[in-house]
Amino acid sequence: MPVFDIADSLGSQSNEDIAAYLTDIGDLAAAQDFIGANVAGQGGMFPTRAWKHAGVSVGFIDPANAPANGVYTIQRASAIQADTSLIGQSLKITLDHFYVHNYPGNGIHTVLFDFLGKAQIAQTVEELHHPVKVMVADGAHAGVVSTPIFLGLNVEPNGVAFEGRTICVESSDDNFVLSAFDSPVFKAGLAIVHAAKPVLKPYTALTIAAITAIMKRKQNTQVHSFDLGLDFAQNITSNKLKLGSYLVIQSDDQIDMNNYRWNQNTSRLEHFLGPNQQIDFNYLIIGVTNYQAPALVP
Repeated sequence: MPVFDIADSLGSQSNEDIAAYLTDIGDLAAAQDFIGANVAGQGGMFPTRAWKHAGVSVGFIDPANAPANGVYTIQRASAIQADTSLIGQSLKITLDHFYVHNYPGNGIHTVLFDFLGKAQIAQTVEELHHPVKVMVADGAHAGVVSTPIFLGLNVEPNGVAFEGRTICVESSDDNFVLSAFDSPVFKAGLAIVHAAKPVLKPYTALTIAAITAIMKRKQNTQVHSFDLGLDFAQNITSNKLKLGSYLVIQSDDQIDMNNYRWNQNTSRLEHFLGPNQQIDFNYLIIGVTNYQAPALVP
């Protein structure tokens, strides 16, 4: 079962609660769209806002299928062939890209990622949390490139457990806590290989405590959560594990991946009709590569 709950996302709340939250953070224009009479005037339809979606569509960009023009096709992550040779290997998980079509609030958004993984350490399965903080405006790409999340995540016969959520932080009272996530300790990612079990537990406990404190303020809210859950199953519905890039789209509709391409030349997701077609959803890209542990210095 996923640890992060889709019911906690802003888009899963009632129109009244959404309007109250948007009013609290000063996004009055958006709040008006969720006030009773206005919603009724739209025929009961929800306003078209990318952050309102609570669902997810997952695609896969295969680095092995490198086209000459640098424009990659995208497959559904459930339709690819899993690589069983990864069982017993260690993986490096990175946040490679984050695009915001629109998010709650005004101006530059402070978005906190809370990533969760599980690792087998000394015969015990440990739950691991790692935070990543980014600043990004609507219609913009965050300044993240191969930002480390988990280094040395071990692959079990059933695959890897990996979840994530995004938190919109609008409370200035949390600036001090957030500044800690900019420190080298957090920016380096969570190294699991060579890390002692007594070190991992306090790290995860500190991360959970900090994020729990942030979530207690009414100006901060979970915007999206996803459960990637990459495995080796033979069914046609689960996301398969393979080295490459996973495209995670915030959408209540199942996105047709055939309509999109990844342009390596511009590091942008594009519609197949051309780069001038607007991308009207929030998305992120998670990289999965082999992990080579640094040599231990005697």
